[in-house]
Amino acid sequence: MPGILAALERRLEAAGVDGANDITCLPTGWVWIGEVLTHHLCRLAGAIDEVIYIDDIKEKFGSLRVYVCCDGDARAELQALAAWAESASEGRCMVTGRPGRIRSAGWAFCLSDRLAALHGRDPQLVMELMYPKAIDPT
Repeated sequence: MPGILAALERRLEAAGVDGANDITCLPTGWVWIGEVLTHHLCRLAGAIDEVIYIDDIKEKFGSLRVYVCCDGDARAELQALAAWAESASEGRCMVTGRPGRIRSAGWAFCLSDRLAALHGRDPQLVMELMYPKAIDPT
């Protein structure tokens, strides 16, 4: 996953989207949302004569939050895109992207039944699956 997220970051940077590095914070199960988000942000960045800013992309209360803005008329489209991303993440496992529900174990995660059971046995493993580290080729 780190390679996919890095590729999305490069696409956003090439399109002139400010704050592109925030796309790399997505959990594994929501990478497909990041792919759609990147496609539309790049398309919009090429169609308008203003800079798009990603202020933050994060998980909050078990769903995705995208804070993105610009200074001109595209604000409404950006807000609709952010709302879509949040809606698309709701009820989606943060590890697999399959149906899930909010689990609270000190922190709210959206997990499938299988991943919730695994989290009960090995929370560190689930976190590593959710947010894999970049592979060091050396």
